[in-house]
Amino acid sequence: MRKLTKEEDKARELILQAISDYRTGLEALTLTDKNDLGPIMIDGETRTGYYCQMMVSPREVAEIVLKYDYPVFAVLEEEPSQAMWDELADHFGLATVTSFDL
Repeated sequence: MRKLTKEEDKARELILQAISDYRTGLEALTLTDKNDLGPIMIDGETRTGYYCQMMVSPREVAEIVLKYDYPVFAVLEEEPSQAMWDELADHFGLATVTSFDL
């Protein structure tokens, strides 16, 4: 394995710090009392095929996305696993969830 250049090592550290910061923020949401947080919006589709937007608890979303290591995907701007989207949909009674505003 080759040694990283100074620039590559700095970039790696910045990325790891951004992931850590994102994860810390989500973990803080999971520790907050549900009633202290305002709702966030998720977009999805109902089981009957209609587009919908729902106002949901950010704590519930944070708990689910942390299980799928979402901070890594968010920072790297990659698509998270379909399993995460499926669990969000199941949790909120939808056929699909396409996005959330967290």
